Parts: sequence; C-alpha cells; structure tokens
Amino acid sequence: MALEFWEQWHIFTSVRKWGSRNPEVVELTSWILSWEIKEWSPKLPERYKHIHSGKVRETFEHPDNPKCLIMIATDRISTHDVIHKGLIEWKWKALTHMANYWFKYFAEHKDTDDIPNQLSNTQFPEDFPPELLESSVVVKKLTALPIEAIVRWYMYGSALKGYNEETWELATWEFVWIGLTKCSKFSKALFTPSTKSDSWDINITFDSMVQVLNEWLHIQWFQHLSGIIIAAQIEQYSLNMYNAANNHAQEKWLVFWDTKFEFWLDSRGKLHVIDEVCTADSSRLWEAQSVVEWDEPIAKDKQPVRDYVADYWKENPEQNKQAVQIIELVREVTAKRYKEISEIFS
Repeated sequence: MALEFWEQWHIFTSVRKWGSRNPEVVELTSWILSWEIKEWSPKLPERYKHIHSGKVRETFEHPDNPKCLIMIATDRISTHDVIHKGLIEWKWKALTHMANYWFKYFAEHKDTDDIPNQLSNTQFPEDFPPELLESSVVVKKLTALPIEAIVRWYMYGSALKGYNEETWELATWEFVWIGLTKCSKFSKALFTPSTKSDSWDINITFDSMVQVLNEWLHIQWFQHLSGIIIAAQIEQYSLNMYNAANNHAQEKWLVFWDTKFEFWLDSRGKLHVIDEVCTADSSRLWEAQSVVEWDEPIAKDKQPVRDYVADYWKENPEQNKQAVQIIELVREVTAKRYKEISEIFS
C-alpha cells in the first residue's frame, strides 16, 4: 500500500536528520527501499551492436551507417559519478528534448554558431523501435576527449568547498576575490576543467588540462594537434555557450549556476560539442530571484537527489561513493523538475 505524501515526507526528512541512528526510521525506510525498482535498458534488434553503457545513456552502432552511432537516454540517475538505484520517470524524454533544444539554439546564436555538434543528418533505421525515438539521437562517430569543460559563475558546491580563504583561489587555482561566501557571484564566468573517467573526476588547472590533452593526443595518433590550442578552443567554446545559455535563461527568470560541456574530435581533429548540453543533469539551474548570499537558492534540477545522496553518505560513511537507493518521494520531486524545465525550454 502506497504511503500518503505527508508520510513519505516525514520519513524522508527524518532520514536526512537522523540517518541510521533512529531504529523506527530505519525500519520504515527499509520498507520503502524494498519496493521493486525496475531497471530500464533499451531493447533493440540483434543487428544493433552495443558500444557503451554510460551513466545515463546507452550507445549503439548505427547498423546502416558505419560513420554514425545511436545514443539512447535512459531514466537512470547519477550524482558524484555514481549511478544510483531507482529511475526518474520521464527523464529520458526531458534530457533528449533539452539537449536538442540547446544544440539548435547554439547553432543559430551569433556567438556560438561556429561550434560543431555531434548531431548527424542520418535517419534512424526502419526497424528502430518507434517508442525509443523521443529518447534517441543519431550522432557522428567521434573520439572522446578525457576532459570535462565546466563553467561556473557562482560560489557553490565544489567551488565553495575548494575555496581557499587565505589565497582567495579556487581548487583549480583561479584567483577570485577576498571574502566570497555561499552563492557569491564571480566577476565573470570561470572555466574550471576536470578530468573525465569512469570513476571519480578531479578538478584540474588549465595547465594540467594542456598536459592531459598532449599525452592523450599522442596516444590517440593526433600528434599533429597541439594540446594548448585544443585546450584554448575548448575554453572559448565553453564560455561562449555558457554565456549565451545563461543570458537566454535569465529571460525566463532562471540562472545557470554552472554547466558542463564535453567535446570529441572527428577524424580530422575538429572539435565537436557532444552528449547533453545545458540539461538538468549537466547543469545547476536556479530561480534567479532566489539567489542570495549565504542562503540556499531554489534549484530547478536534480538537487533533491544530490542532497539525499550526500546526506545518506554522511550518515553511512562506510558506503561512501557507493550506489544509493533513491526513495520514491525524491524521485517524484526530481521528475517533476525535469519535466518543468523541459517545458520552459521548448
């Protein structure tokens, strides 16, 4: 029997406050988390060769065009580079819709129309399941770079945790200013790259990014390319897209606290922005009027999942960085946000 909303909320807030120390809460929470959660995986004909399972997407070879791939978004949820247990209803549709919206927006904006993206003009095969069309895209077959390009304009999250109050620098060595606090706004948007891996991403400096790219380019037979030129291009592309997206979001009374871009290379060494852009998964979106220093802004992204997981790990340190089963209330609230943001940017 399903719990009433207020009962779920009582359990959720009790877990956040008391964690595993309250036997009654443990018993009730265990009952909630014992509900069956169906794992979702796309079912395709055998001729579709599966290439990769990401945190959110499944990738297949295009059976009729060897130069293309098919990427399918799922309802999986991840935070802190960990895929958690439980699905977010409607997420697959929201992510695909938002990414396509921004790809089109950037292609038409004067400051970003020179940035190639992953989308291909190749059509889906005739036998591709029609129920998956809204969650899927046909993309060019490119080579992934081992870098995540993060742009942020506010002191929050990992930027706040890594802020050195003595040197006034972030963890990635950008000088910001003295006396910044939670939700302080930087004088300009900052490019703060990180490594990209299947485990834990690490914030790095621009110089470290150049070194990582030079080593990677050599291994991948792109020796004719320069790491510093690629890094500078990634930084400029990322800042241009962020500024264009944030200006557009402010017209809708929203702000991008941060967002993450990923770039791949084609066979000629040309950069393409790929995967998801400016979605509720890859960004922190806030209601503009709620951004006040020292206060917690009103988020319009997957922050409920981030908070739930962070609190769970804090109360259960032996399970730190392990998958967490997300309770239904948190999943419902998050799903509502995905749908709302998808409708705003349409």
